Amino acid sequence: MKILEEFIGELSGYAEITKLNQYKTNRTLYIKLRRSDLKDVLKIIESILLRYESYGEIISLYVNQGDFKDLGIKTIIVDKGFIWELYLYESNIHLFIRLLLLSSVLEGDEWLALYIDYNPDSAWWTADERQG
Repeated sequence: MKILEEFIGELSGYAEITKLNQYKTNRTLYIKLRRSDLKDVLKIIESILLRYESYGEIISLYVNQGDFKDLGIKTIIVDKGFIWELYLYESNIHLFIRLLLLSSVLEGDEWLALYIDYNPDSAWWTADERQG
């Protein structure tokens, strides 16, 4: 499945930082973007997700505030954001996608961040369902 590469490719013109990690079969993607590109980035994400809507389930959520705590210390404020979960039935893959408008508590800078967890070994499907 090359969905993460779709995000990388289509957001490359907006990305300030792109980081793709892999451990065993699981992958994560982080893309740092400019806050001013929110509308364009949102359209791109939604267009990618629409390509997959007939292959499973998409859950969409809106976040209006939050924070990151690192070792109990608030480091980042979530001003608003969007969360999607994509369950691809045939391939038994789960993606957890967050697009967040963030600001640093310590440095005061602001940015837009895309985080994607790609899990082809999701426990949402049992061994029997996978062999079915």
